[in-house]
Amino acid sequence: MKTIHKHVGPARNRRRVRCGFTLVELIAAMTVMTILMMGMGSAMIITSRAIPDDQSPMSIASESRNVLDRLTEDLLYATSITEKAATAITIIVADRGHGAAGPETIRYAWSGTPGDPLTLEYNGAPAVNLVDEIQDFALSYAVKADQAGEVPLVEGAQKELFFHDGRNLPVGQLYSLGRDYIESQYFVPQLPADATSWSITSVTFIGLKAGGTNNSNLSVQIRSAVDSGSPPLHPDATVIDQVAVPESNLTETWQQVQFSQAT
Repeated sequence: MKTIHKHVGPARNRRRVRCGFTLVELIAAMTVMTILMMGMGSAMIITSRAIPDDQSPMSIASESRNVLDRLTEDLLYATSITEKAATAITIIVADRGHGAAGPETIRYAWSGTPGDPLTLEYNGAPAVNLVDEIQDFALSYAVKADQAGEVPLVEGAQKELFFHDGRNLPVGQLYSLGRDYIESQYFVPQLPADATSWSITSVTFIGLKAGGTNNSNLSVQIRSAVDSGSPPLHPDATVIDQVAVPESNLTETWQQVQFSQAT
């Protein structure tokens, strides 16, 4: 048996073998990566477009369903309905522990003008928008007799109960208001013969501040009339309902305030 010996030169003369990519492989890899990135970008764009925004039909439909669910829930707990109109409804709901204790007065309303919002008023607070840009909103009411054959009371449409403006006054005469004195107007509404109750829902007036600062409020109140004492006819001390109007709003233009408790 022969033993064969192979002589290897010094380490510095050995040929080194390095691992890497050729130029062709690198170009191919970059091409594949570019295609993948383009595909992922297209998928992200399509996904972002599929997400509904506030103005998409899907979002608007979902928002409308939420409002209808809320209205349905409020009607479920309602103890009475004080306003029934085609574009507005006011209901009294038993205390559910929301905010102040006591019954809750809730009003849903739409102006009837396409593009205006559907608003919500809660316990006389300023109205907030529930749904923007309403194109159509209509309420209908089904009234049926009870077991005794009596038809429940139905609230009629709003009507003007009293009208009074500068044409009733001497030229240039205005009512002066202040912190220590008020002006009042007494009237008796003309009601249908079968009316059992009536409500004051709004008052419209013109006011103009007379100098000073704009840090006060004008209180518009509803009170009963007292037909005795001095003067013989004057407002009762008890306030049925009231609304505060900032003095800065008194710019000699028509102001309208809404009432919910003056029944």
